[in-house]
This record gives sequence, C-alpha cells and structure tokens, in this order.
Amino acid sequence: MNQEAKTNKLIAALKNSNYKRLIKIRTSKLKTGGHSVYLDIWHNGNREYRFLKLYLTGDTIRDDETVRLALSIRDKEEKQLYTDDSSYSLSSWKKRSDFIEYFRTVG
Repeated sequence: MNQEAKTNKLIAALKNSNYKRLIKIRTSKLKTGGHSVYLDIWHNGNREYRFLKLYLTGDTIRDDETVRLALSIRDKEEKQLYTDDSSYSLSSWKKRSDFIEYFRTVG
C-alpha cells in the first residue's frame, strides 16, 4: 500500500470517529501534498475552527501518532466544553439554593 492510500485510510478513520460529536476532527489538503488537521467546533450556534499545527505527511509512524494526538486533544476539548457549559454546572445550582433555608422549611 502506498503512502497516499495509507493517508486516505487515516483520514477516513478520523471522519468515522466524528459520529455524533460536538467537536469534529477535519483535514484540509495542503499545497505541499500533506494534510493539515484541525478541530471544527459547534457550540451554542457558533462555529469555531481550532488549528492544531498537526500534519499528515505520509510517514506511517508519525501519522499514527498525529492521529492519536488529535483524538486526545478533541476528547480533552469536548470534556472542557461540557464542564464549562453553565446549564449543566453544579455551581450555578448552588448559587440558586440555600441549604439552611431548605432545612428550616422542612424541619
């Protein structure tokens, strides 16, 4: 299998890993023949691109490591996105509730 076929196989694997994700890993073809890897983030109706400065060059070992690193960064960013989302934050619930007042009404 030549290098271009291996690169295309890695790109297809990245696309398959994007199923039902808020943050998707995308690639764009470069003039030099390689591929740039970036994150496509959709949150609250806004789109943001985060370029990772990672590249698929055709080198099997380096490309495998690049894919692993991109997946790791995407998972870390998704985790951060979910924890920063104020609608799911426990701290916002704590601000609206008064523990002592609750027990005064119950007791």
